Amino acid sequence: MAEILCLARAAQATDIHLSVDRPIVFKVAGKFLPQTAFAITADFAQRMLVDALLTHEQQLVFNRRGDYELVHVIDGLGRFRVTMLKKTPGIDVTVRLICQRLPAFAESGLPEACRELMHWSQGMVLAGRLRQNNVAGDVGRADQSVPRRAYYQH
Repeated sequence: MAEILCLARAAQATDIHLSVDRPIVFKVAGKFLPQTAFAITADFAQRMLVDALLTHEQQLVFNRRGDYELVHVIDGLGRFRVTMLKKTPGIDVTVRLICQRLPAFAESGLPEACRELMHWSQGMVLAGRLRQNNVAGDVGRADQSVPRRAYYQH
């Protein structure tokens, strides 16, 4: 699994989709790109995804509920939000790659007029079609520069 995560990080993927009877797919720049010519088998999904990522106790919960979410951390590679779901014919796993650094405002692609929004002390700003990394970076900077609390939940 670490190899797949490493390849996804190098490809600048935002998500990895692993489903039984389908190839491994990376989401890069909004496009779903198959990474393998072969389909994932149920055995691969069990060994490489469930057994490798979940503790015994977590596997019991997964088997009982049919779904599980966790954050997986690999030193030097970063954090990954993992969602597992049992369905027919097997297991689906979606992995969201969590940004490793907060992007600068200039990298967000937002108009300069939006810079002031980070300094508002009340209210909520909703924006569509923004990547998680952009919103996380701006909220992080707003929280550091204004004596108030800012919350970010994705």
